[in-house]
Amino acid sequence: MNNMKNKQQIIKEILEDNKAFDIICIDISKKSDIMDMMIIAGGRSTTHVKAIGKNLYNSAKQHKIEVIGVDGIQQNSDWVLVDFGDIVVHIMGRDIREYYKIEKLWG
Repeated sequence: MNNMKNKQQIIKEILEDNKAFDIICIDISKKSDIMDMMIIAGGRSTTHVKAIGKNLYNSAKQHKIEVIGVDGIQQNSDWVLVDFGDIVVHIMGRDIREYYKIEKLWG
């Protein structure tokens, strides 16, 4: 899948289907040589964050979207990162998201 807009839309729909909240898409193509888009989404608990991450990984594969890596799914984590190369998705619990405020760092 090469069309980033389509990939972004599919990822966002998967997040929405998994009841992620406060989904924000940030174009960072002018700020980063590593990625073009950062998507930040919230989960209601550690279990929810982990489930969203697992479902995003599995659903993306079904849509033939290449997943470069995943971090935080195996641990009891309030922060899961799913790397699609040009798009990186951060799924965060409320407290972690409030503490790090990465959307303000990159936005």
